[in-house]
This record gives sequence, structure tokens and C-alpha cells, in this order.
Amino acid sequence: MRRPYTRFTLLLILVASAGLTIGLPAANACGKCAKHNKATEPADEHGHEHLDEDEGFVTILGKGHTDGWAIDKDWMKIEDGVLIAGSMDKPIPKTMYAAHDKTYYNFELRAQVKAIGPEQTNGGIQFRSSYDEKTGAMAGYQADMGHKYWGRLYDQSRGRGLLGQHEKDVDLKKDIHWDGWNDYVVRCEGPRIRIWINGKLFTDYTETNEKFIEVRGAIGLQLHGGPASVRQYRNIRIKELD
Repeated sequence: MRRPYTRFTLLLILVASAGLTIGLPAANACGKCAKHNKATEPADEHGHEHLDEDEGFVTILGKGHTDGWAIDKDWMKIEDGVLIAGSMDKPIPKTMYAAHDKTYYNFELRAQVKAIGPEQTNGGIQFRSSYDEKTGAMAGYQADMGHKYWGRLYDQSRGRGLLGQHEKDVDLKKDIHWDGWNDYVVRCEGPRIRIWINGKLFTDYTETNEKFIEVRGAIGLQLHGGPASVRQYRNIRIKELD
């Protein structure tokens, strides 16, 4: 016959159960873990975007942060802090940009990006770029995204094309979340430009052309012309560097 629990045994069971219940939320607590807030380990990869504010980052696109963006309303929209550009129902007739109204030179930018569509789907983050309000065109550096160009540095509309190379250990099949969000970091310090995706360094390029070294410019989000496809951008935070 099973013996009834004593009061002491029941008390131990209650205490143990309470400890497990209390311990679960604690395991998921952030605790201001600064180790998740490095350029090579983007904070949003771990769900800790708020830590960026302590480092001086400012959100320029996100929930409650949608001001300052010029967009093509026929092909772009901002919903719940996410820029959604393109269409899965019809081809994209030309390359377009969502351009922010502030310019930057030395900075670190952190963002999340996603490319949805066929192999040719392409987009990117423009920076240190000029913006033509009449045509909507941009010219300058671009941190590329899509197909084989993830993490490459491209010189948009200035005649130089791709700049530098992928780092030797980059493996696109393993390093890119092809069906999901990717954490993107762009860091500009004088002539040096670095690009990380999902915590891995993809490009480390040093500009040697004096014509472009000291160019200050705008941030833009590209929707490349081509087949029916969608590009999404969210959680864009930026910090100006000395």
C-alpha cells in the first residue's frame, strides 16, 4: 500500500516546484549581456536590440521609428516598422530605393534583412550615397544582398562595380538564412568598410581612391528591378563614430 505523503514531504515538493517555475524565466532573462552587443555578434540575433541604446545607437527604422524615409508608394510600404518592397505578383520594372533623410560618414549600422523570390532576387543597403529626389536614384556604396552577392560591397552607379572579395571562410550555403531574416552589420571608419552577416565577417575593404574616401552620404534600402520578388528591412539602428 502506498504511504500518504507527510507534511514535510509535501513542503519539499512545493518548494522544488516553485524553484523550477522561477528558474524558467530567469534562464531567458537578458541581464544586459554586453557580449551580445558587438559588431561581429549583432544584438538582434539574440533578441536583445534594446542593448544598442546603451551603446548610443539610434533606431531609424523599426516599430515607432518610421520618419525620414522617402519611398516609392507604388512598390514599397512600411508596416509595423518593416519596409516591404516589391511584389510576388508581378515583375519589378526598375531599381528603386527607400532613402533616409540624414547623411552619415563614420558609423556602424545594424539591421535585419530578408530576400524572398527566385535566385536573381537582389537588394542591398546603400550608404555614403547621393540621392536624387526627382528620379529616386542613388549612387554610392552598397552592402549587397541576394543570390551570390550576399555580403559583397558594390559601388552603385559610379562605374566600379563590385569592390574587394568575400573573406576566405565565407560559405553562402551555411552562413545565410535563405528563407528567413539575416542580421546585417555595416561599419565605416574612414577608408575602411566592413560587412558582417549573422555574426561572420564577409567583407573587409579599404578604399584607395581619394575621390571616394571622404564622401558623406545617405542610407538607402534597395529594391532591384527584375522578376517578381520581395525585399524586407527592419530593426535598422545606427551609431555615428568619431
